[in-house]
Amino acid sequence: MAANKFLKGALGHWAGESKLHLSWLEDETRRVQKGPSELHVDLDESGAFATVTYWWTYEGKKQEGVMTVVCDEKRKKCFLGWVDAWHMNYDLMRFEGELKDDSVGGFGKYFVGEGEPEWGWTIEIVDAGQQLKMRMENVTPGGEKEWAVEAIYSRA
Repeated sequence: MAANKFLKGALGHWAGESKLHLSWLEDETRRVQKGPSELHVDLDESGAFATVTYWWTYEGKKQEGVMTVVCDEKRKKCFLGWVDAWHMNYDLMRFEGELKDDSVGGFGKYFVGEGEPEWGWTIEIVDAGQQLKMRMENVTPGGEKEWAVEAIYSRA
């Protein structure tokens, strides 16, 4: 296992803006919340895994998240463990995705209630030239995707 080429090139501190999509709100003016956000990419000393930490704001309150990322070149897979103070604050979500040179990400599932089908969540951090773009989507049990988070960062 090892961190991929993209993460090795993205090491360091990034700052930008995050958008949170609250699709269930009827008031269109409140449906998309914007605020400052920062992201930091670090590798362990051996280069076996990366840690991505970030913060963003919701209604003026700081929210934080952490991802641990490992990649398996033999199987061409990327694996993430994720927790976020606002989105996933009751469990650690596991993601699996395709190994790519210009991004990391994957698909995971989360518990919504006893007897209810699990919902899905996608996370992807993409090399967007001189920027990083982080996108998260909520996925219904039927497979319909709706964007939940979009953040764009530049080197700080």
